Amino acid sequence: MLAESRSLWRDSRVLWASIGLLSVLAGLAGGLLLRDVREHERLTLLGFETHRLSIELMGQTLNGSLMGATALLGRVDEEIKREARGELAPNGAHVTRLLRAVAQSGDSDGGFIVGGDGIIRSSFGLGKSSTGVNVQFRPYVKAAAEGKKAVYAAIGTTTGLRTLYYAAPAYQGEGAETPVIGTVVARGSMDSIDKLLQKRSDIALLLSPQGVVFAANRPEWIGFLAGKSTPERLKAIRETKQFGKMFDGSEPSVLPVSIRPGRVEVASGRFAVAADPLNWNDPLGDWQVVLMEDMAASVPRRDSIIVGLAVGLAVLGLLTMVLNAVRSRQTKQHTAAQLEAFGRRQQRTVELKSRLAAASIRLQQMHEVAEIAQTFLSEAHPLLNAFQGVVYVVSETDNSRLRLAASFAGSEAVKEEIALGETLLGECALADHAQIIETPPPDSGGIWSIHSGLGHVQPAAVMLGPVRVQGVLLGVVELAVLSVPDEDLRQIFDEMLEILALNLKLAARNSPSREGAA
Repeated sequence: MLAESRSLWRDSRVLWASIGLLSVLAGLAGGLLLRDVREHERLTLLGFETHRLSIELMGQTLNGSLMGATALLGRVDEEIKREARGELAPNGAHVTRLLRAVAQSGDSDGGFIVGGDGIIRSSFGLGKSSTGVNVQFRPYVKAAAEGKKAVYAAIGTTTGLRTLYYAAPAYQGEGAETPVIGTVVARGSMDSIDKLLQKRSDIALLLSPQGVVFAANRPEWIGFLAGKSTPERLKAIRETKQFGKMFDGSEPSVLPVSIRPGRVEVASGRFAVAADPLNWNDPLGDWQVVLMEDMAASVPRRDSIIVGLAVGLAVLGLLTMVLNAVRSRQTKQHTAAQLEAFGRRQQRTVELKSRLAAASIRLQQMHEVAEIAQTFLSEAHPLLNAFQGVVYVVSETDNSRLRLAASFAGSEAVKEEIALGETLLGECALADHAQIIETPPPDSGGIWSIHSGLGHVQPAAVMLGPVRVQGVLLGVVELAVLSVPDEDLRQIFDEMLEILALNLKLAARNSPSREGAA
């Protein structure tokens, strides 16, 4: 007795220890799940914010007023077109006035006109005159030559300032379908973009296609490189001449956080990262708007663990009791329901088979085709819940047509003859299996009308089946039923078709016309 008491006490301690450990683990899991859900919500919101910021940046650049004024010059002004074709002297008063007006319409300090050969024809407000300089190799000039508006960001070699070039094609005519004869370019600053990024409380970056941080609300990160820095990558960046002297003779710093969208673990904490493309028609690819949020501030880990632990302990104790009771009750109910359903199914199967056997006997008592067909429809009414039906048999004179043998509650639209392949019924005759076509209920708001051997009907379902013996077509059946048939009724329908086929075959053999034909 003492040994049994010690064993029970030991087992009880193990059980309670297991329950306690499970409660702690469940609570921690609940806390981690809560944190994961909240982080996912924050990441989703950050994605929306990134997309909205990308749209704002596009609205101030490629779709902005400065680009609109630049593009308009290349479409409608004849002096600009003549300038691009080299028909005017450089830096004429009219062209200069237009370039000044464009500069004043937006955040621009000047602009220039590029001819079709890539030579700057006229320039305004760029400090040292750029007239005569060949800029054909510039990506924005190449994009304009292809009929695209483009925004090109670069750092001046001498000034070291970040600059945006707004380039639009100059067309031969007023329409974009006419040939491109040059490029209209306006030069702007980064002020508007920097202001948008500075409004963000989280980390906001603008990255070039090469992964260079060109603008950020953390100015110290400008010029940083996203991802690993390799000699091959640096060489490709330097060869573009896009970033002035930023990378000459020095290794760039690398961003301390990955820009891969999602949740990122770094030494300083856990960040949510979202990125959205910025299509400036840069030949090197899309720019990227990147937002980063420190999860430690928006989703405190400690709170999630504490809340999860408290909820886990409370819920685990409650669910343990409730679950056992519910499982026991559900098991009993499920078993009883299964037994009851099985019994009903067996009883229904027996009844259907019995009624099918009786129908088979009545069909065997009929000798004429019309009697057999009419008896079939009469038996299908109670067996299959059919409220309309027709039986067609293959015409004795033309086996490509079907003649009406019998109908049950048919409308005036029932045809005396149909051709094989005509209507759903004629198509079913060519098939080798029965078909069930379901229709929507009357209160569904729709109108379902099937044009078939029954005319226009609106049943719950239409049962169609060819009548065949050893692959030979004898006829076809169509029944309109009040409810969609289940598997049992579909099987009964198939068996009834077989019984009908055998009786029609016997009637055909005993027919005097058949004997005469033989």
